[in-house]
Amino acid sequence: ELNRNSSSLNSAWKACYDGEIPEGLNPQVSLSEAVRDVGRSQAVLQRLSIVSHRFFSYHQCEFSQNVIKAEAAWSTLTLHETRTITDEICQDNPQVLLALPWLHNLSNSLSFKLIWDQVRDANTSSPSKDIDQDDNDETLSPSSSSSSSQLDMNLSPQNLLFAVVKAWHKLWTQLGEATVSFTELEIFAPALLSDGDLELLSSTACSSVKHIEDARISGETNKEEDGEGSNEPTLPKYMWPTGSVDGKWCYAQKLALRRYECMRKTFRETLQLQRGLKALRLLVRSEAQSQVDDCNTALLTLNAKLAEGWSNYTYADLDRLAVLAETVDSRITNLNPDILECLTLPGCSELFAWLQTISKDGDFQAAIEMAMGRSEMETPPELWVDGVSEDADSPSMDQHDASNKVTGRPDEEKLSMLSSIRSTFHRLLYKHSDERSPLVFDSLKEALNILSDSVVFNFDTQSDQSINQSNRLINALNI
Repeated sequence: ELNRNSSSLNSAWKACYDGEIPEGLNPQVSLSEAVRDVGRSQAVLQRLSIVSHRFFSYHQCEFSQNVIKAEAAWSTLTLHETRTITDEICQDNPQVLLALPWLHNLSNSLSFKLIWDQVRDANTSSPSKDIDQDDNDETLSPSSSSSSSQLDMNLSPQNLLFAVVKAWHKLWTQLGEATVSFTELEIFAPALLSDGDLELLSSTACSSVKHIEDARISGETNKEEDGEGSNEPTLPKYMWPTGSVDGKWCYAQKLALRRYECMRKTFRETLQLQRGLKALRLLVRSEAQSQVDDCNTALLTLNAKLAEGWSNYTYADLDRLAVLAETVDSRITNLNPDILECLTLPGCSELFAWLQTISKDGDFQAAIEMAMGRSEMETPPELWVDGVSEDADSPSMDQHDASNKVTGRPDEEKLSMLSSIRSTFHRLLYKHSDERSPLVFDSLKEALNILSDSVVFNFDTQSDQSINQSNRLINALNI
């Protein structure tokens, strides 16, 4: 609007400069620059807000509080204030502003946030603790933590940043040198395998080396100049670069981490797997039971080796230990042992044998619909639900009303469960064209091929929906 009306534009600039436009000021150019500067400042403030909320929103962090205040006051700031607001927020922590693009790039990294939180918690003790300790110090270890709930208030945001960057770089180095422990991997592997995390580690950890080295040099210099003074590191005041992604390194790490996760899951779920194998042994023919026994032996061997030295093993031991885990078919870890045990019950065999006689979906659906319309005389007692009227026992109920009370009906829930069982185990029920039992498998491989094909078995134990689905099926099989 101001650009379309030059007199209004001039008046606006005069108001900004006490009635006189400074010599050399071009109103149109200056307006464009002002709009650009405001946009830049707002973009930086938005990034500061994301980074502050993600990393600095701990108790009484002045930096985080200043960001919140700036956001709240943005609409009332003058042009000059918008140009200086971000510098004022970061005046005590200029390195945070310099690292802003680097930190913003990592704001969605699960593994970086894990390290940030753990390093922050590890530095919640006495103010005298020097954060630039040796790399072997547990306070900078990604897996260390502190029992204190109060963050050391002398730990400034930029010092916390330095400690986190050291731990982040250390994780990258340990992965590359295969020195990271199984204990640490148990914490970080799921996060590192999340979408984009390894790529972010590859591109940011390597590029932070110069900052770490220059900060250490500055700490040593400060100590020499001050004699016995503090050797607190000072992060260098230049931009934090983000390097390129090492695709080959990321690919190799993903393969190794997936092998580790498979091995860890097999080890941690040994008891559940043994239950599943015990049930599978009853479902395969006698001549194939040795296959299940061999699998169980491999499982016990792996468990014995890992239980003996889990905390001492490192990434370098992965190859020889993962080979043992890989002798156990990974599909077994996805089978719900509760459901497998239900399949071994005699009543389940009878139910499956009856369902096997109704191979066509249309015939089964017609039978269900027909059953819904049956009378009590035509329905098996176990499928009948008696109707109950709320007023049936009322003393005031006359004979006519009593005769019209709600009648019974076929149990819709049980019929629905029957449909669920048939749809879930459809491939299992009709795997044979003849009348052979569907719950007898010729080999362990055949059992796993068919059983793991059912969605209900490949369930995530942390998913409420999958747990409910499994529980519903178990209840149906036990009716």
